[in-house]
Amino acid sequence: MNEKKPLVSIVVRTKDRPKLLEKALQSIAAQTYRPIEVVLVNDGGCDLDIDGLKTILGDVSLNYIRLAENRGRARAGNAGIENAKGEYIGFLDDDDEFYPEHVETLVSFLMQSDYQVAYTDSNYAFQEWITDKYVTVSKEVLYSQDFDRQRLLIANFIPMLNVLCRKDLLCRAGLFDEKLEAHEDWDLWLRFSQYSDFYHIKKVTAEISMRTDGTTITSSNRMAFLETARIIHKRYSPFAADENIINSQNAVEWSLAKEVVTRGEELENSYLVDIAETLIQQKDTEIGNLEAAIREKDTEIGKILSLFLVEVRRTPIA
Repeated sequence: MNEKKPLVSIVVRTKDRPKLLEKALQSIAAQTYRPIEVVLVNDGGCDLDIDGLKTILGDVSLNYIRLAENRGRARAGNAGIENAKGEYIGFLDDDDEFYPEHVETLVSFLMQSDYQVAYTDSNYAFQEWITDKYVTVSKEVLYSQDFDRQRLLIANFIPMLNVLCRKDLLCRAGLFDEKLEAHEDWDLWLRFSQYSDFYHIKKVTAEISMRTDGTTITSSNRMAFLETARIIHKRYSPFAADENIINSQNAVEWSLAKEVVTRGEELENSYLVDIAETLIQQKDTEIGNLEAAIREKDTEIGKILSLFLVEVRRTPIA
């Protein structure tokens, strides 16, 4: 007699992108594993053709939740988790997709191990708008790193759609922090890491859309990325093993800050204003040092020229 397989819940967040959503759901319907349920959270977006979506999903059950107004990524994610019935929970945003063996790869491992959470790798699909649609022009695996608790304190290297976890881990670690505008997944992974190691399966099982026109979340809201990175660094700094981790955190913040300043975005947060002013002062200092170096070099050249003229005067004319 075959052992009954556990239900896997996939939380899908969506807002105003019905065509992209259909493609994402098609990738779930194509999974080699069953049983699966989709917990679809419409975060205050347009009306959806639910009957059409059910047709796309086929034998994958649909639990549809519509939020009356836009509540943000973290709240939408929590609404999905709170309504999930599965023993295992995964995540997929409406502009990304799974490859057919994604769920089976992760569930098969977790069922046979003591790990609470595992993750695979993703292709990053770089897309350009050509004629009337986005076209993938290249693909690349940007992250394929084994779990490192200290490295995770610096920056997130585990894409959300690659993770599958046991639901009881969420019960212990808590849900997404709804006060965070970005990096809600990174914050959750850091809390997971206090209860369990992650297991990295070095297999590409999913695809992340990266639109080159800046319409993806990661590229369109860099200010929120900077602000939440600083919050998370401060929140988990007590877990840093040494000063090198702190220095690396600072380097990440400065890199994001430079990008924000370069974009010319309005800086309202006092911390960001301080960074911008520091960067300007740093640049002024660099210019000042360069000018001083030039003056010093001119002085050296002047001295050499003076000595040369003295030597010329001392040299008898033939």
